[in-house]
Amino acid sequence: MTEIYPYFFFRGASGNESDKAVFSQILVEYDKQIDFESIMVADSALYSESNLKLMSNMKWISRVPLSIKKAKNLVKAFTSTELKPSEIKGYSCQEEKVSYGGIGQRWLLVESAERKKQT
Repeated sequence: MTEIYPYFFFRGASGNESDKAVFSQILVEYDKQIDFESIMVADSALYSESNLKLMSNMKWISRVPLSIKKAKNLVKAFTSTELKPSEIKGYSCQEEKVSYGGIGQRWLLVESAERKKQT
């Protein structure tokens, strides 16, 4: 049986550094230190055109901020009836192929029935 050991990387950023400015640099630095395929996961502070270009050879997952006009327009364009039921009860979703910053991506629009009741 093969044992799997988690690999952790930590680099603290100065409180004076912008998350948007350092996230991609930290992930690129981390990627150079590992010798196995990985997927980087980060919050929406990672998502900017310049960061995406810096990480063009990496696999990553991030929430796309609604401050991006393309994302805001996509959310507005869909109605609940166009979303497909998820395997997870109470959720619907729709996948969209998008190019942003010259990089092809797959965006997933997710709607929670519970959250929708709260708005």
